[in-house]
Amino acid sequence: MSCSRASRRSSIFPRVGQTSPVQTQTELPRGKKAANVEATLLVEDEGAFSAEPIPEIGTGPIKVSKSEYGDGYTAKFEVMNQMAAPLKSPRVDVVCYDNAKKIIGGAFAFPDLIPPSDKAVTEVDLLVATKPTSCVAYASPSALMD
Repeated sequence: MSCSRASRRSSIFPRVGQTSPVQTQTELPRGKKAANVEATLLVEDEGAFSAEPIPEIGTGPIKVSKSEYGDGYTAKFEVMNQMAAPLKSPRVDVVCYDNAKKIIGGAFAFPDLIPPSDKAVTEVDLLVATKPTSCVAYASPSALMD
C-alpha cells in the first residue's frame, strides 16, 4: 500500500561523476512509519547539458549550531565560485548524519549572486530528526544560470 506523496524535482549535473543528493518530502498518516522508500531517477538531456563543463562549485566546512529561533539547528558554511563570471543562485543541498553515519535530514538553499572568484556565507535551517554529528554540502548550478 502506498501512503506517501512525493514532489517532483529537477537538478542540473554540470560534470561527469558529480555527486548530487536528490531530496524529496513525503507525507505519512500520523503515527505511521515508512517501511521502505523506492526512489526513481530519470535523467534526460533536454538541451540542458553544456559542451563546456562548469567548474566545481566548492563548499567549506559546515558549522552546525542551535537555531536562533525555536528548537531546531542551523548550518553555516561558505560557497565558493571558481568561475570568471558571477554565479547566480547555485543550488546547495545539505545532508546531515548521526553518530551511526545514517542520514537524519538536511536542507537546501539557493544563495544569492556570488561574484567571480569569490565566496559567500550561506546559512540554512536544517530539517533533522536529532542534532547532527556532521553535515555535508553539495553545490551545483541552478536552472537560473545562463
